[in-house]
Amino acid sequence: MTLEDNESEDMTDSAANATADDETAQSANTSADQEFIFIHDTGFNVHIQCPALDPFEVQVSAMELVQEIHHLLMDREDTCHRTCFSLQMDGMTLDNFTELKNIEGLKEGSVIKVVEEPYTVREARIHLRHVRDLLKSLDPSDAYNGIDLNSLSFVNTISQSDISGLF
Repeated sequence: MTLEDNESEDMTDSAANATADDETAQSANTSADQEFIFIHDTGFNVHIQCPALDPFEVQVSAMELVQEIHHLLMDREDTCHRTCFSLQMDGMTLDNFTELKNIEGLKEGSVIKVVEEPYTVREARIHLRHVRDLLKSLDPSDAYNGIDLNSLSFVNTISQSDISGLF
């Protein structure tokens, strides 16, 4: 090896080290420039106003979809008979696939109205299926046979009578 070869290798090594140092400095600057935003998902209460019912409060999360409120209303005992409705706030219909945090003006204590919609053929089928599921959940023969996790004790509580004499 000659002196020129050694100087050439030294220059290549120092250039590689300088490049590595620059990349390290850039990555340090990039990580210093990045901010981590943590969304603290706290619940808040909204008032639901259904036709022919007193308004009631529901706790929701900003990360929930409007559709989850829709399903909650279909599962509640006092509103389960409604299946074709829309949810409105301040006269504006809410899209079922919108997250609550993206709805302008929605805050603690906001009022969401349940507005019944006309049934289409598809909605009528969904409604009949839902009513059938509600009725089937109280079928004493299913409870007697232990089908779908039903039991006689649950039916007795609902019917407030002894159904064992019916079979």
